[in-house]
Amino acid sequence: MHTSEAFAADDFQYRCPTPGGSTQVDFDAFCPAYSQLDRVGVVCPHIEDGVFHSAYALLGITTAFYDIYRAHGGEFYNYPQHFAIIAANPDGISTRGGHRPLERKAIGASWGNLDVWPDSQWIMASTTATSMLERVFASHISRLFWPEDHFPEENEAPLPTYVRDLLPARLKSVFYYNSKSPTIEIRASQKVEDIVQTSVDSVLQYTETPAKYARSQVEHELLYVESYRQVSTDEFLATVDHYFAVTQK
Repeated sequence: MHTSEAFAADDFQYRCPTPGGSTQVDFDAFCPAYSQLDRVGVVCPHIEDGVFHSAYALLGITTAFYDIYRAHGGEFYNYPQHFAIIAANPDGISTRGGHRPLERKAIGASWGNLDVWPDSQWIMASTTATSMLERVFASHISRLFWPEDHFPEENEAPLPTYVRDLLPARLKSVFYYNSKSPTIEIRASQKVEDIVQTSVDSVLQYTETPAKYARSQVEHELLYVESYRQVSTDEFLATVDHYFAVTQK
């Protein structure tokens, strides 16, 4: 296991922004009622987006996963049920530098480093938002990381209404990443950032992404920051009702 002995819970801080700064909260405020059976999905319209914007969350949840096993004592071998849902078409995988015919080992160099492994956890979808939501449904995702600016186009084929009916029973948490109005942030230690930077370097090598990557850092602390807008399942589904064949009333 890549990170089972690398991090402890205190390598991560969870905080809620306030007008005067932020208030520290516990892990349960970030992932209420967490279970080691939770299935975490990161939707990636471009493969590098998930690595850039969800790495701390993935590693924080992974650490909680291993903490459950450590509390039981003894040896164990397992990985969390985490998935990268990656946009692709016949020309290859979607990156911010265009579609590229990436081999699976190129995906593993960045995602496997974040314990999103083995390759069964890298799920391809078409580039439409509707297709990616269908993969979320089919993969039984319970905690979803979705890019805040990813919306369906007018010509996308709608999903069956049973998908809309079943999603509330499956989704426990929804987080918009790269949000302009975050409601929760994760601060991570230098150890975490070093692992994340390795993943970032890998994905940049394979994708030649034109955008630069940089983490904000908490002043006077060796803590780096990643933030999200956490919304209820009902709120998320209300914004995607038009993805379905019949709008829910």
